[in-house]
Amino acid sequence: DFGRGFYLTEIYDRAVSRAEEKATLVEGSEKWILVFEFDDERAYADAKNGKLQIKEYKEDKEWLDAVTMFWDDSLRELWENAKIEGIIIAPSSDARTWEILNAYRSSLRSREDVEKALRELRLDIYGTQYFFGTDKVIMKYLKFVSAHRIE
Repeated sequence: DFGRGFYLTEIYDRAVSRAEEKATLVEGSEKWILVFEFDDERAYADAKNGKLQIKEYKEDKEWLDAVTMFWDDSLRELWENAKIEGIIIAPSSDARTWEILNAYRSSLRSREDVEKALRELRLDIYGTQYFFGTDKVIMKYLKFVSAHRIE
């Protein structure tokens, strides 16, 4: 949803479905779930001290507009080259939501359009995503815990 970066979710079933989606892209791929610990206390302390940017989105127009920008093919060159030096915590969407986001992008983006898009996206089933924009942020705030192969 926010371009190139490292994404995490706290929902195991969501991680499994993403592993299955990604495995279909390369024939013969194995599916793995990687478990990480996010040092959110350290991240929020660094954010409070101005050493890190953390952006939190809620299920609202601001989030819809941000995600819609990153899903806009006409802006692909811009976001493919963007480096987000921080962490984004936001509702998670899915590739199957492209039609809804595209319809929203074409709308007037009125309150009714926002409410309709949020209702249709069914964000409750996807949970929260955690986006880490650079290797530096990944190395500082994430700790690898384990890997699980899924069949």
